[in-house]
Formats: sequence, C-alpha cells, structure tokens
Amino acid sequence: MWVTGRSSRQHWWLVQLGCMVILALLFFSLLPSDGWDGLTQPRGQLRLDEGTSPVLPLTSMADFLRNFGFYSSPLSWVLFVSHIRRYHDRNKSGWWSLVAVIPVIGGLWQLIELGFLPGNPDKNNYGPPPGAVRLPAGFDQELDELEEKAGGLAKVDDAYLANYAQKFAASQQQELAIAGPATASSGPRAFGKRR
Repeated sequence: MWVTGRSSRQHWWLVQLGCMVILALLFFSLLPSDGWDGLTQPRGQLRLDEGTSPVLPLTSMADFLRNFGFYSSPLSWVLFVSHIRRYHDRNKSGWWSLVAVIPVIGGLWQLIELGFLPGNPDKNNYGPPPGAVRLPAGFDQELDELEEKAGGLAKVDDAYLANYAQKFAASQQQELAIAGPATASSGPRAFGKRR
C-alpha cells in the first residue's frame, strides 16, 4: 500500500475494520489457551494442563507483548497509510495523521474527519478522486486544443473526427509494424475494417 493517492470513506472503513479483525485474531492466537493465567506464571514455569498448550511458547507478559508488536507491525503500516490517503482525499496533508497523538480528542477528531466527512469530489493537490477513470496520456491536451478551436464550446465537427480517425489508424499501423509479421494478421483491426 502506497502513501500517494487518495482513498474513499468506504475504502478507509474496510481497511480499518479488516485490520481490527486481523488484530483480534492475532491477539487471541498468541494468547495461551489458559488465558491471562498462563502469562502470569514465572518464567520457565508455564503451567501445561492435559490437552492444553499455548500457541507459542510464551512465558511472560513481556514475551506476549513483544510477539504481538512484531506480528502486528505490518498492519500498523497499513492503518497509517490508509489514514494518510484518506487525508489526501480531504485535500489535507498526511501530517494530519499526527493529530492522533493528542489523547482522546485526537482519536475522536480522526474518526470524524476520516470516517464521516466526505472527500473532495474533484481533482485536488493529491490527484483525481478515488475510482476516477484515468484517460490516456495526451488526451487532456487534445481536449484542451479542441475546446480552444471551438471557442469554449464542446463542438466536434467532421473534420476533427476525420483527423482523429487518421491518427488512430496510424497508431494502429505503427503497433502492427512494431509487433512484426507474426502478430500482424492477428492484431486489432482499425475501425472494424476487414483485411
């Protein structure tokens, strides 16, 4: 999971709930079968009743916490990145994640900010909205040129369409030429023309 980009509220909630379930399963799998009593026994004297044994050879609370911290650290990274990406969706810096350091108020602030408030619906400093269709490179420039030609109106004339069709056919021919003769016969047909 990368720090760049944006995440929607739905994605943020799914990550939060999924990580909480995994953390709970991890917690109970590391806990000895006789519960907290197994962690309070002196080192080296863990009580093993017949038919029960700890999942890992834990002998103290320190061992339990060390193992839990080690195995949960990848999930901590996932949670941290999901917070940053959600702040990006709200058009805020990822540094706002540090608000969680403030006792009580910080966690409540993050829950409201990330879990309940909507993100920016348009493109912002951190990219397009989550789930937005990404257009091919150069497409935005062509649309801008068309808009300038049309005087700001979204008018497409036959000359533009013919020019675009020629560009598309030329690009298809270039792809076929690069691919070589073995794939030229099975390559895509430009505008449905048969060869």
